[in-house]
Amino acid sequence: MNDDERTKTLSNLTRNLLSRNDPSIRNVSASPVSSAPSSARKDDDLDALLLASVTAAARAANLCVGTLDQTRPLDSRKRAVDGAATTAAEAVLLSSPYSIEVRAGEGIRDDSPGAYVGQRFGADSKNTWKCAFDYVDGTSLAAIDMPGAMSLGAVCSQMRSVPDLQTFAVVGPSNAAAQINLHAAPERAVMDYLRAVATAQGKQVADLVVSTHSMNDTKRHHALLIKTIRAAVREVIVPELVTVEVPNILSLVGLSHPTVDCMIGTMGFVELAFASALIDLIDTDHSITFRIASVEGPRRRKESTLAPYFDFSASELAEFERHGWSVDQTYTCKDIVPTGCAKAAVVMAVTNCPTLDLQVGPAQTEGYFFGRESETLRLKVDYAV
Repeated sequence: MNDDERTKTLSNLTRNLLSRNDPSIRNVSASPVSSAPSSARKDDDLDALLLASVTAAARAANLCVGTLDQTRPLDSRKRAVDGAATTAAEAVLLSSPYSIEVRAGEGIRDDSPGAYVGQRFGADSKNTWKCAFDYVDGTSLAAIDMPGAMSLGAVCSQMRSVPDLQTFAVVGPSNAAAQINLHAAPERAVMDYLRAVATAQGKQVADLVVSTHSMNDTKRHHALLIKTIRAAVREVIVPELVTVEVPNILSLVGLSHPTVDCMIGTMGFVELAFASALIDLIDTDHSITFRIASVEGPRRRKESTLAPYFDFSASELAEFERHGWSVDQTYTCKDIVPTGCAKAAVVMAVTNCPTLDLQVGPAQTEGYFFGRESETLRLKVDYAV
């Protein structure tokens, strides 16, 4: 199957799936950014199912944003956006001819609509595909109609289940991973992280561009880490409101700007699971090294160090144990998605995404599809208005 046949087949299958629940769908177009050998292309129907479910989520969330009363409480607006996206995605997934099991889903921690671990869709089969879904990554951005919100989904033959909690992670070159000690205090060990990344890339620490997580919720805890990094590198990228990691991951392969050399900071476990699948598909030269982190610790302890990130509540410890994760170990992305097990991943814009040059509105939704052996398609879905 050549590129034209592949993109035409995927586009037609996706349009047919979307039109079952959305009569406004007009066209789905896919343009190759990079191609994979034809031998790597299998299960067009599965790829279309993933693409249709994530596109439906993004479309529903975007339309919801346009109707929100901005005087409503923020949490109420966020729940409305998440609810619209979840309903739309599930409408597609419920008709799946494949057996789908959610291994990573966003929402249960905040008692919000979303995917949840153990949720199943489609036919009952021994051959079950494992998925990660975040129907709206950056819900706070969407709720106030700011750029950068997106819908995410990935399907894998193997994926370890993860709780809707948090990690502390370093994203960088694979050959630097073994040199990173995440069980030392991050504010003291950060220079070791930076030196390992710089050495692996043949750069000086002073030449690095580093991204980290938003300071919105934990300014006191995060300020010291940012101060240390900022004094050592060329640029530190700190999200103003919330952290959406995907553009930084995609910058590693030139699909987003600005290009970052590494990411250091907290990352949601669900987002990390999606990123693990994405890296397996597009960029095996990079890796994610991480340890388990606390959500509740920073809320309880008002300190200027990052120690509260590793002060776990009893409920957090029980949840990690239930999923088989230890707070005393260091992991990599391969512990979530083993090498070669990611099948496909989709990113669709909910609000405009300047870093990925994606536009969205009542008449269109844009995004990317990622398949095996670095297949990358840029997507555009058109609607009647």
